[in-house]
Amino acid sequence: MSNPTNLRPLRARQKKNQRQQMAWAKEEETGQLRFVGELPRIRTGLKCGCVCYGCGERLEAVNAGNPEALITPHFRHKELPDSGMCSQTVSKILLRTELEALKALSLPSRQVVVAQQGLSGREYKASRLRPARHLVVNDVVMSSDVEAVLLLDDGSQLIVRLSGKLEVSDSGALTPTIHIQSDDPLVASLTPEKLRERLSVLIGDGLWTGPDIDSGFSDEVAAEARQAALSALDLVPEEAVPEIGRTPARETLLHWTAKEILHQMDCLDVPGIWVPWKDGYSRSGLTHKDCEVDATTLDLKDIRLETRVGRTRPDVLAEAKGDPGHIWNGSLAIEVTVSNHIDAERMVRIEAENIAFLEVDLSGDDRAINYDLLYRILSRDSDRKHWLFHPGTAILQRQVLDHVEGGLFTTTDRELAVRFEELFVQQSNHPYYLLPNIPMDQTLATIENELQRVGRELEKRDYVGADVLKHRGILTRPLQRLFTMKRNEVVGYRLDSIWQVVNAILGDMENSSSRKFHVHYHLALQTYKPLLANSEAVGRVKVWRDAVANGCRKPEDQYYPNTRFNPFLGLLFPELSEKLKWRPRAAHG
Repeated sequence: MSNPTNLRPLRARQKKNQRQQMAWAKEEETGQLRFVGELPRIRTGLKCGCVCYGCGERLEAVNAGNPEALITPHFRHKELPDSGMCSQTVSKILLRTELEALKALSLPSRQVVVAQQGLSGREYKASRLRPARHLVVNDVVMSSDVEAVLLLDDGSQLIVRLSGKLEVSDSGALTPTIHIQSDDPLVASLTPEKLRERLSVLIGDGLWTGPDIDSGFSDEVAAEARQAALSALDLVPEEAVPEIGRTPARETLLHWTAKEILHQMDCLDVPGIWVPWKDGYSRSGLTHKDCEVDATTLDLKDIRLETRVGRTRPDVLAEAKGDPGHIWNGSLAIEVTVSNHIDAERMVRIEAENIAFLEVDLSGDDRAINYDLLYRILSRDSDRKHWLFHPGTAILQRQVLDHVEGGLFTTTDRELAVRFEELFVQQSNHPYYLLPNIPMDQTLATIENELQRVGRELEKRDYVGADVLKHRGILTRPLQRLFTMKRNEVVGYRLDSIWQVVNAILGDMENSSSRKFHVHYHLALQTYKPLLANSEAVGRVKVWRDAVANGCRKPEDQYYPNTRFNPFLGLLFPELSEKLKWRPRAAHG
């Protein structure tokens, strides 16, 4: 389309009620569009050589090239009046021609709305205003008489479709499309400058169908709509599809989501544990608080899903750590209940595993639970959690009973060992055992009662031999000899020196059970290095040590060690604990 720079201005004056005039026509000789303002005066009337685009009839150029004309220059039909359809046809042709020459495009802001349908049928909509954009058009391809494909500088495409009316549907268009109204007769009367302005307005006001021109922007809005459905637990995440499908029941999706949340947690609030209160507890100074362990937050490690534990398979299995450790530390199984509650048969299997089993009850009004609420329930809310079984309850019960009986439960193994040594030495050195005709007194009775209590607690902790009264005659003399070397003072003998105690060891009868502890004495002499009398004593000890070393290889050897009590002896004599792990090797013959 020509675009001369010396066009004569057209006056906007028209007679009242006059039909919309056409300023454009087709030049019969060249077939090109001609603007009436381009024609010189000599081409007025039928000399214009133009025909109508709409009906093909010859046109007259009224006031062509006349700057003084009172009536605006225009084209009119020679024989047939313009019914309006011709102007509409010219309008469409003009807009199409302008589209072909388009070099830049200003698009106004657009509200992008995307809806995501959830499993419940509810729609989750997301809306965002895409800002206005100025685009450079690299090329225009007319795919038909009424459609232009604009190739933009960012590599995207935009279709501009000329429509007689704007009542169109999306119909699944894959390319961004703007429908603009092209049958407005006013367009046929516009100058080239006004025509370009009009095209820009029509595009801006056009009806959009198909995706947004900025697909990334639309994808972001779609992601917001999808996230809204996911947050409402009304849509299945892609990673869950292989396990529960795309259209599971609400309970199934809730259960799956709960497990995934727990799988990612590093800490968890849990309810406390308690043991029943008995009236007699108050007489021992106990309070209700002593029968409870408060709710706490557990640190979780090594979290696994659907891992078998014996005859049961909990939803989640983790290693828990909390304070106090003797109650909370250990394996933690978690069951998420939505509709199927734990029956009696499964409770038996759970209790048999002797590990903590926590139930999270999501039954009831599960439709009101969204992702955020579910996360709070699982991580913080203890009202929906209760213990199916917790081994700490038995520990707490023992702790309460121990308090009633005198209180040793919370004492560490090492503290008990120190207490045992103190009591044992006091008992062994009491005159009742060292001197004749000395009666048992209350002091010794108290010492022995306490020693037995400490020994029984250690035996509960798998230290065999700690209840020395039960094992009297087996460990009493060996312990007295070992403590003599450790403390560098005589324990349990009416003797004056450590050498005399060692000499008593050397005098043990051949093949007696006492010789089964000579390896222990040998290790104690090496480790504690007690003072011996003289070089002669040192020499005798060396001969004895060699005999022990050579006579402890086989079970039938007289010095073959009794290792049954080694864990207990290692606790009492920590400096020997590693050496007591030694086992004799059979001699090679």
